[in-house]
Parts: sequence; C-alpha cells; structure tokens
Amino acid sequence: MYIADLHIHSRYSRATSRELTPEQLDARILRDFDEAKNKRFKNSLNRLFPAKLVPVMVARSGIDPEKKVNEVTAKERERLVEAAK
Repeated sequence: MYIADLHIHSRYSRATSRELTPEQLDARILRDFDEAKNKRFKNSLNRLFPAKLVPVMVARSGIDPEKKVNEVTAKERERLVEAAK
C-alpha cells in the first residue's frame, strides 16, 4: 500500500498553510479586505482561496455574501478565520 502526501504549490498554499496562526491569517484577511474595501464579501476572497472554494468558505463563515467588506465586523472575521482552519 502506498500513501502519498501531496502539497499543492500555489499562491493559495501560504494563505491556508497549517503553520499559519489565527492572528497571521486575520492580518492577511485584513490586508486583503483593505484592498477590496468596496467589494462584496463573496468577491473579496479570490486572493485567499481558489475560486471553487470561495462559496464554501462564505457558507462556513456565515457572513452575508452580499455584505460590503468594509462592513464586516471583527467577530465575523473571526468566524472566517475559524472556517479556514
């Protein structure tokens, strides 16, 4: 029996690394949100997650997908960090 441990090297691998602390991930989210202030939440995650994973992360976070990024609260960001673990 063979077991393979695959690691996909992409621009997303660092954002979702298991070695990333919740504080580091929150800082990354804040940085991305700052660049996308007027975008809807569902459209602001494309630099953090692959396109097919964005709807899953939006659902897991419980944040309204139509909400503007600049209206997302710290508590909601915390839920996004938890969902990304």
